[in-house]
Amino acid sequence: MFGQTLILVGGAFGLFTGFIIVTRIIRRMQSKIASAPLPPAFDMVELRKLFEEGKISAAEHERLRVVVLKQADERERMLARKGQYGFQVIAKANSQAPVPAAPPSAHTPSTDNPPAANQAPGA
Repeated sequence: MFGQTLILVGGAFGLFTGFIIVTRIIRRMQSKIASAPLPPAFDMVELRKLFEEGKISAAEHERLRVVVLKQADERERMLARKGQYGFQVIAKANSQAPVPAAPPSAHTPSTDNPPAANQAPGA
């Protein structure tokens, strides 16, 4: 009976460990595939320069300007942090927890009674 239980628990542990390993491998592969997009081929300064030099028409300039701005916004959105890290409960607890006031220390002198007032008269 004990041997069967041990085999069952060991098999469950092995399946769980294999599931975790496969899940991490898949996530790592997906993160490499979905890496940040390349920066646009042109930036706004280069487009303006090409337009001023007469290498592209006004219609081409306007169309490319919209495409470049759209790509830049998409790139920034993908590079932006998607939210707080960690468990939601911990993140909420840390962000809303009030800072407790420090308790008075026994080593700090009291400001209510200066040291001279605490001495006995004539001392």
